[in-house]
This record gives sequence, structure tokens and C-alpha cells, in this order.
Amino acid sequence: MAIAKCNVNRQSRILKHINADGPGIEIGPCHSPVATKRKGFNVEIIDHLDREGLIKKYSGQRINTDNIEEVDHVWHGQTYAAEYYLNVVRCEGEDAWDSRKSGSLAFSHPPDAGQINYSRAKEAGEWLDVHAWCFVPHAFRLLIQDLYDLGLIQLKELSFHPAVGCEFYMTLSREGEGMPLNRMSALQEMELEITGQSAGKPSNRLKKLIKKGLRVFS
Repeated sequence: MAIAKCNVNRQSRILKHINADGPGIEIGPCHSPVATKRKGFNVEIIDHLDREGLIKKYSGQRINTDNIEEVDHVWHGQTYAAEYYLNVVRCEGEDAWDSRKSGSLAFSHPPDAGQINYSRAKEAGEWLDVHAWCFVPHAFRLLIQDLYDLGLIQLKELSFHPAVGCEFYMTLSREGEGMPLNRMSALQEMELEITGQSAGKPSNRLKKLIKKGLRVFS
């Protein structure tokens, strides 16, 4: 959230279905929090430095450091893992759950393995800070629907807003009705987003993918 400017329209899209009294976590907001404590949100903040450290880091960079809120949990060097990898922890094998789910928690990827890979990359001078996820909007919508249909998550699409600049917006909830498109329509939308084509019949590229064994369910 520190990358994109948090304007009013962006905030309203993100917070549209959020209950300010409900408990929440904002990961790595730095100088641009969305669900702010000062506006009454019951939120805890995880960041890579405490408030004093963040103010020091961003001072002199034409950034309003007054927006930086108190940090509840300092996660040294690892907030990137939490931001970029959404399935850091699983509960009884599920990637998403709420207070109604009980059971043991386990890391999807052991921290010691991540530390080993990080050290190797650092020693080799190959470390790059990049986002691991790369989706066109309807690829993500279809993925979430598939994960729910497979019983791997308990959340469904509640609302969706198409891309604005480099971001699209999607709210997940137990009360969501899921993606309102059938699989073929979602694949067609995904193809249009990838190729930039106008709406219409499936492209030859999509037809070839289907013929090669891509199962399509209506």
C-alpha cells in the first residue's frame, strides 16, 4: 500500500465492505495506511520498522510522515513475505479461515527454508525485491472460484472492481455469492485482458488452448 497513492476513490473501493469495528490487520502500510486507527478502525499494523523507524526512513522524501501510525508488530525483513505470499500459514490444510475454524496451524513454506534461499541469493548477489503474484483481473477471479470449488478456501467473491491503473479490487467473504460468470466467459475476459483485443468471439489462441485439453465448464 506504500506504492500507490491512497486517494479517496481507492480507499472507498477497498473499505466498501469493511466493518470498522471488526478486528483487522494491515500489512506494511508504511506512510499510506488505508484502514486507519485515527478513523476508528479496529486494526493492528504489521511493518518492517516501528513508527519511529518509519518516520526516520521516509523523512525528506516529500512524504507526509504524519500519516504513519503506531506499529503493533515489527516483522524484521519479513513483511514482504506476508505481502507477496498470501498463503504463508494454513489451518488444517486450508489457505483461508476465520474464527469458526479450529485446528493446528502450519507454515506453507518453512521459514528456515526461506532463510536458506534468501542467504544463497544474497551471497550470490542475485536478490531482487519483486512481487511474486502477477494476474490479469479475471485470472484471479477464476482462481479464487476454483479454490473455493475445490474446498481449499472458505471465501468467495463478494465484490469486484476492474483495473484502475495497475490495480484491480476484489473483496472476499463467506457471504459472497462467487464470480457471476461461467468458466468460458471468464476465460474469454482473461484472454481479452492479456491480448488487449476487443470483446467478441474467442481468439484463435484461446481456441487452441481449449483444443489442447483445457476443460471448460459452463
